[in-house]
Amino acid sequence: MNFPGRFAGYTPDGEGIFLAKVDDESKRLIDRREITECEVLLRDGRTLTVRQSNTIHALVGDITAYISAPLPAAWRRAATETLRELELLFVFDKTDKEEVRRAVTRNFCRASDIELFSLSPKSGNCADMTTANEFIAYLLELCVTHGIPCSEELIKRAEDVGRYLYACVANRRCCICGQKADIHEVDFVGMGRNRRKMHHLGQRVQPLCRGHHGERGQIGQAAFDRRYHLDSVRLDEHLCRTLGWKI
Repeated sequence: MNFPGRFAGYTPDGEGIFLAKVDDESKRLIDRREITECEVLLRDGRTLTVRQSNTIHALVGDITAYISAPLPAAWRRAATETLRELELLFVFDKTDKEEVRRAVTRNFCRASDIELFSLSPKSGNCADMTTANEFIAYLLELCVTHGIPCSEELIKRAEDVGRYLYACVANRRCCICGQKADIHEVDFVGMGRNRRKMHHLGQRVQPLCRGHHGERGQIGQAAFDRRYHLDSVRLDEHLCRTLGWKI
């Protein structure tokens, strides 16, 4: 329930915030219901940027191109299953980029339990920067999970590079080109150590295709990371289980 109030600032110890004003009706309601705890939601007051808007439209364009491309009859069953997983099976016109955008936006809002938003700054419900970041991450994960080819390296579109790299590791996708990847161990296992017996929890890795793995070997890890603005991912229990590596 929303109570009328105004954010005034931080408490003297700097560890909390307080509301300067709550009206009489809200006070009576709080007393009547014996409410002793509340939840404060801090909404991002910044509207999504032009870059974020362009990134969203580019990703939706790539998804639209992928699901609308003609496929051989033998692949139709697999394509139908992909559409089902993307929650786009019942989109009326899969060649209409705006219809696809509206569909994936609805899916994201439902999954995130948030109100439907617009990408137009002129609308009254335009997405804020935080929501736009989450939506971009959601679209990137769709592309990574389903191997959707994109017109630009996805790492260049990622607002949260760490989350993008995590998805690439989980799906064994090269974080640079999107092709099937091997898991490159930044923390080198070394000669004589059995990967099946050693513990991998906390190990730093990068998902790289054979070509980019070879490039890393040629120029070295530090130069490779600088070239592609890469970091590594530390394996947690979920990733170890997904990869089939010992925890």
